[in-house]
Amino acid sequence: MERVLVVAPLAAAALPLCLELTRRGASVSVLVDIAQATQAVRTQPFDIVLVLARADANATALFLQVLKAEALGSPRILLLVEPDQTADYGMAIFAADEMLAATLEPARIADATGIGVDVSAPKPENLPAVCAPPTARVLALPHGLSRDLVPQGMAHVERGEIPDAVIFTEPMADQAISAWLSAATAAVIPVIDATGLYGDRADAVLASLSGLGIADAVARVKPLTLRMQQLPEAYHRTRDPRQMLLARVAIRDRAVTAQRRPDLQHIVGYADEAAVGGVAHHAEALTRIGYLKARFFEKVQCCPSCTSARLIVREECSKCRSADIVEEPLIHHLRCGYQGPERDFRAGKDMICPKCRHHCDHFSVDYDKPGTLVLCNGCGHTTGEAEVGFKCLDCDSGFAADKASTRVFHEYELTDEGRRAAFQPPLSGYGGDNDNGVQSTHIRERLRRFTALHAAEDKPCAVMLIKVDQDRIAQGLIGEKRFMQALALYASILRELFERSVEIIEAQTSFLVLIGDEKAEDVENALPELRRELEQNLAIDIKARYHVFSASEINTLM
Repeated sequence: MERVLVVAPLAAAALPLCLELTRRGASVSVLVDIAQATQAVRTQPFDIVLVLARADANATALFLQVLKAEALGSPRILLLVEPDQTADYGMAIFAADEMLAATLEPARIADATGIGVDVSAPKPENLPAVCAPPTARVLALPHGLSRDLVPQGMAHVERGEIPDAVIFTEPMADQAISAWLSAATAAVIPVIDATGLYGDRADAVLASLSGLGIADAVARVKPLTLRMQQLPEAYHRTRDPRQMLLARVAIRDRAVTAQRRPDLQHIVGYADEAAVGGVAHHAEALTRIGYLKARFFEKVQCCPSCTSARLIVREECSKCRSADIVEEPLIHHLRCGYQGPERDFRAGKDMICPKCRHHCDHFSVDYDKPGTLVLCNGCGHTTGEAEVGFKCLDCDSGFAADKASTRVFHEYELTDEGRRAAFQPPLSGYGGDNDNGVQSTHIRERLRRFTALHAAEDKPCAVMLIKVDQDRIAQGLIGEKRFMQALALYASILRELFERSVEIIEAQTSFLVLIGDEKAEDVENALPELRRELEQNLAIDIKARYHVFSASEINTLM
């Protein structure tokens, strides 16, 4: 005979359930007071403890944690919660062995305990939630879901299918997603996190990996699923990260938001970076064509050596840049007129002028203090005030404030035009896989205008073509996310190296730099230094190839 303890806020609320359990042959005890229930589980061995959630979610969670730690005989602990309140009882659900809907019929709850159930009969399906779970297909990574965890009305997808949602069930699950889905699909798919490790990537969080919890989470992300299903079929084959970013924010109907992140070299990061690498670069490209609208977020000072924004701001010696400086009073000896730092006057407890050797005993009679001096303990340099300098925490470089570069970060709102472009094929205007013809025509027209303008003014010009190798992604030698992050940094440095008057055309992994008033041979001569500036700060070797075309050779590009 199973011994069951039912802990309820009101005894009347548990009566139908207790009658059903008793009818099935269980020995049932009912307690209302938590303190009495705690003492009971410490002193008596129960097989099952059924806890009805109380109005105080914290008290419920604490009681369940005590049960786990102190219950005699390690009973099976079931928590009954109203389905619409599961978000408030996360800690309690985590402490229980299983969560059930409090509104289920007593017979269905009793079935879940196993009391009076024929063990030789086929195992029943998952208990339904109060609201029937939506018909959906889910993909659990990295190892799938056990059969008893898949709610009614749902199915686990096969390889090659596009699911309605992805569930991360273990650490490192995000690395498995590329083996199941294309990069474009992985960028937009709603993600349910059952580990608590994927805050930036997750659209919903599971407090408990159970059939009811999964059904609830899938229902919460259903609006995203419906919008994802409106994407053109060709989207799922694109490799253009700008197209992926646009679709991602359109499906979630939100902005590209920034965060201050001291763990990142540039201090500012984007949550969407977890799904699409190089967010800032791609968002800027989408802004230039009107699909996103930028709004200021932050401006940071950057190290001129490694571009890191993790800097110490400090007062320094203007001569040797040491921070080992002190501020001391300036002493003016009234008799001889000598002025110097106080340390020069000190002789033990006495004050003696270092110039005339007279004692300075009385303030305002023998001496006064007209101001202060800054002295460097490193080189001995004396000045009226210290200078502001920086120390880089990443490369240990020290530099004056006027040597620091600046970088502005933005957040990006989705425009009406961008929202339409995300869902209406072709997604044209920024070099996606679906608009090669449009993009090629646009590029040829810009090249024609560029050459015609310089020919009319009889001025030299050149075009530099840069192609970045993507083969290593296809071969699995480098992750696509890491590659896209390096490519975004490369594009940012490229724009900084040239004046604003130099036109740069970006098309996925290729760049055309339209250089006016320069001969092709001069650009060729400057290419080694240019290449060093572009590639020295990249975390990976992106394998870029450089070609320079003279005015007469530009036609080959058209």
